[in-house]
Amino acid sequence: EDHVPNGCGKGIYAYTLNSETGEIEQTYVTNGITNPTYIHFDAEAGIVCAVEETYDTQGEIISYSVNDGGSLSETSRQSTLGFASCHIESCGDSIIVSSYASGSVASFAHSK
Repeated sequence: EDHVPNGCGKGIYAYTLNSETGEIEQTYVTNGITNPTYIHFDAEAGIVCAVEETYDTQGEIISYSVNDGGSLSETSRQSTLGFASCHIESCGDSIIVSSYASGSVASFAHSK
């Protein structure tokens, strides 16, 4: 059985770590993204990009700005033009996404 359609998370989760006690607390979870399996964080630009890994529809690459306190605000959403999108990576002013079910690669503009 393939793992892709079985993702059950609600979105992208953010946690804080209390370095004194070792406690971890969930502080935020996005909504509106299906099975976000690969994530790229650009600390310098304060941007998070994630891909939806889906088999029955084309996935999407979704960009978020990081707000004070760690919450995310969606800034853009585009089709990856592929199925089971994964392996997201920054390359200069571009984000590269590969999709293994369709065997495709796509490049998206990424401003810092």
